Amino acid sequence: MPSDVFFNAISSIDRFLAKMKAQPKHLSCIAVAAFHLACMQHQKLQQEQGKDNLIVVPEPLDLVNISQSRCSPSDLLRMRAILASKLEMNPGAGPEQPITPLTMLRLMFNVCRAAASHLGLNLFPENNIPDQLLHQLEILACDSLTLQYRPAEVALALLATNFQQRATREPGHSTALMGFISELQKYCNVSIFYFFLNHYFINGVVVQFIFFFDVLFFI
Repeated sequence: MPSDVFFNAISSIDRFLAKMKAQPKHLSCIAVAAFHLACMQHQKLQQEQGKDNLIVVPEPLDLVNISQSRCSPSDLLRMRAILASKLEMNPGAGPEQPITPLTMLRLMFNVCRAAASHLGLNLFPENNIPDQLLHQLEILACDSLTLQYRPAEVALALLATNFQQRATREPGHSTALMGFISELQKYCNVSIFYFFLNHYFINGVVVQFIFFFDVLFFI
């Protein structure tokens, strides 16, 4: 599944729980229903964009069996309908696409790529976000402490961590890379203090993630 499905599902869960109280025993059903809803939303978006290779929306029975959420397929469908009802701002237009950390990371990456191209620097030959950044963002999304930061702050801090690592390997591009971060920080209206506080947390999670996989590699 595309990363958009994962982040949209998390966003749906967070927004739903911000509006509604839920008993702990219902949380697993809410999570599976949010994932199913995100799959349907992404497939609809692909259809609107005229894409050919549409994602396959899992069957409710398959999701229930794989997730072991202890809810029935009918429970999943009922919960999915409740989620859609509570989160849908404009019924005529369909569910809105939420603004997630992935949305902001993709936007910031494209801005940096365009700025580098304007300066005649070939810093970002790829058109899409590198897989490494996507994987790190997914790890951050699984940390509940990340919820205290805005999507733009999470994306900016992760991008800053990545650019700092690149600047160490490519000192000749250090000024340009960190200059991009400085400009994005201003556009996102993030204070210096809050930026470093956020960056310290994000960098700590990323370093732990890299260390964990290095250990697994050598075991």
